[in-house]
Amino acid sequence: MNKKAKIYILLLIWTAAVVQFFINRGIDREEKIVEALAVTEASPYAAEVSAYGYYGNGFLSDEVKERMVKNLAAKLGVTSGYEVESRYSDDGEVTTLSKKGSMGDTVVKVISMNGTDETGGSVIENYILIEVVLHESVDSAYTINKNISEICEDIGVDITTNIYVGGIIQGQMTEEEMQKNKEDFLDMMNAYEVCADEFDNVYTVYGYTGDIPDFVYQNESRVNVNIAFSYDEESDLTYVHMAIPFVDKSY
Repeated sequence: MNKKAKIYILLLIWTAAVVQFFINRGIDREEKIVEALAVTEASPYAAEVSAYGYYGNGFLSDEVKERMVKNLAAKLGVTSGYEVESRYSDDGEVTTLSKKGSMGDTVVKVISMNGTDETGGSVIENYILIEVVLHESVDSAYTINKNISEICEDIGVDITTNIYVGGIIQGQMTEEEMQKNKEDFLDMMNAYEVCADEFDNVYTVYGYTGDIPDFVYQNESRVNVNIAFSYDEESDLTYVHMAIPFVDKSY
């Protein structure tokens, strides 16, 4: 399978993983595209689903926060082999449950931050953060995203979600190849290009689509889809990064 075909398949996998969640159309067709991962030569190396949301104000004891992270993790299927720790600072407290595995890593946090209310009085703001990192396989990214959303909805937390998929292609992509795959990505996401940047073997493009409700601002413009290409000269590998709403990791 040539480089162009591999990138195109990775784009199809990515589209299946995220568009199915945000756009209620063509569900059966998208699921079949996800299943195509097992028989392709594309080289996905990681997928990440992260979500955070405001849980409300008020004091939560260490015992309560530990019980919360364990209950949330259990709903994700993590019931053993994890570690729980609490850290304290002047800004607040963080209780973290983490588990590392051969197939993926899971992190669940309850964050309590010291703040002030509208009258200037002290208040404790609580947040929930969930991160799931998949190693080498991206086909369950949609399912995990859906599970996290349902879990948070059940406890009344309105979350902001970030989905990331990364793939590897042998060799350095040409400018023409990157432009073509950028256009394919934006077309699949029904998005238009907002801005782009290129430096040190990294080419990044931000786009926007009205099909996805969440967005962030980049140079005062709304963006909610992101694709980037980075080249590692030492390994002679091109890394393809795709995310909604943006790639929130170093590359």
